[in-house]
Amino acid sequence: MSKKLTLSIDETTIEKAKRYAKKKKKSLSKLVQEYLQYVAERENENWELELTPTVRKLLGSVKIKEESIEDTRFKYLEEKYLGG
Repeated sequence: MSKKLTLSIDETTIEKAKRYAKKKKKSLSKLVQEYLQYVAERENENWELELTPTVRKLLGSVKIKEESIEDTRFKYLEEKYLGG
């Protein structure tokens, strides 16, 4: 069941959102609904919402090679005692 909702949003944001909605071939109402559903479904994952925009942009930009502790220890000892 749909209900009407009135929001106050600055004009620039509204115009940008309308262009984005048109590009995606969706109504602005549908985009807002999808976004609110997305946020509501992830309310328990709020750690990401607490990050600053700059940090959020960096998420996933660095790939960390996963090595076991044993692999890391072996490499350290190999370099220490065998020189590489």
